[in-house]
Amino acid sequence: MASISSPGIGSGLDVNALVQGLVQAEQKPAQLRLDQREAQLQTRLSAFGAIKGALVALRDSLSALGATDLFGRIKATASSSELFTATAAPGASIGEYRIEVIQLASSQKLLSNAFAADSEVGTGTLTLTAGGRSFDVAIGEGDQTLGAIRDRINAATGNPGIVARVVTGDDGQHLVLTQSKTGRDQAITLTASGGDGGLSRLAHDPANAIDGNYTEQAPAADAQIRVDGVLRSSAGNRIEDVVDGVDLELRAADPGHPVDLAVAPDASGAKDAIRKFVDTYNALAGTLANLSRYDAESRSAGPLVGDSATRALGATLRRELGTPLPAGAEGVRVLSAIGLTTDKSGKLTLSESRLDEALKNAPLAVSALFTGNGGLLDRLDPLVDGYGGASGVVDARTRSLQDAIRGVNQDRERLETRMENLQNRYLAQFTALDKLVGQLQSTSSFLTQQIANMNAINNS
Repeated sequence: MASISSPGIGSGLDVNALVQGLVQAEQKPAQLRLDQREAQLQTRLSAFGAIKGALVALRDSLSALGATDLFGRIKATASSSELFTATAAPGASIGEYRIEVIQLASSQKLLSNAFAADSEVGTGTLTLTAGGRSFDVAIGEGDQTLGAIRDRINAATGNPGIVARVVTGDDGQHLVLTQSKTGRDQAITLTASGGDGGLSRLAHDPANAIDGNYTEQAPAADAQIRVDGVLRSSAGNRIEDVVDGVDLELRAADPGHPVDLAVAPDASGAKDAIRKFVDTYNALAGTLANLSRYDAESRSAGPLVGDSATRALGATLRRELGTPLPAGAEGVRVLSAIGLTTDKSGKLTLSESRLDEALKNAPLAVSALFTGNGGLLDRLDPLVDGYGGASGVVDARTRSLQDAIRGVNQDRERLETRMENLQNRYLAQFTALDKLVGQLQSTSSFLTQQIANMNAINNS
């Protein structure tokens, strides 16, 4: 509002204070009503924000309950994780097994005989084979040293994973060949053909009596284990379906010392998800009760007392929790059958022992209670989405309250404009009054002087 700069020139009145007092007397009640209105709207807006947050948390917990195979998970546990780890897929064969890790799978490493440094080995073609795959390396006049042969092997097209290196020792240079893949079938063979015959010193084919050019530093070996006395081999250290649905990852060998493998249902994930659902449901129920409360003794009320949407949401949630499954397996049709009951405040309580028993003896029935046709998720998902979704009831109420708050701000702007106009009108009126009073005072002073002069003349 504009400031007032007109003093009472003629009358001596404090026009500033007078006008400001009159404007404030009219403005203050209206300003107070707008402040109270905005505070009420902001409180309701925060209340619906709290409901929205609680609904989102409940929706997330429902999504976790609907996770694939949550209620059919199986856990495989080794008594010694130093030897192997185990993973079990849904439907794995439950039971106790004795596992002996005889040996790990390994990749072959060959060390050639020594050659004089940078000497020429020979020309021709080397054919390398591993894992049933072969490739040729042509060695010409300029490629006869071990370093050049190494480079040609490593760059060859079709190389199935053989890595060549040159190691120089006191006795000379050695060609080292390492197969990157494990397993007995990945053993390396080398044959030489053509050229000057010098490459025959790099040949290696024990199955055909070509041996003596290399020392085996590490064998090409399969992993071997015994499962309850039954031998199982594998080219790699990951052995799949060692028993139905169970994979092993071997870490170390300990022949002659079998360890235990337990394959059993794993209800921990399902139990955690149910606990989370109980916590988020109770948080929502508590939020609704707190926002809708009325205390007759103190005559205090929550910001959403009497709100129809809040009341309907709470009632519908309670009804759905008590609705039985249309056809429950093994007598599990209601939440109380697995230890979930509602107390007098409308919150859920959980009996851990009853839930453990249900998950152990009837996991599929518990799953159907939550995720089956007509189960809790079928009933609560659309309800939660209808209230807490992007186009749900809570968002609609939120938008309406935000519009109302914007309306209050517009009312403030209109009040400010009206007060400025009122101030200008009062200022004009009191300025005119000030002028009039000044004129009257001037006239009064003139008349008083004239009368005094006349009296002086008469007295003389």
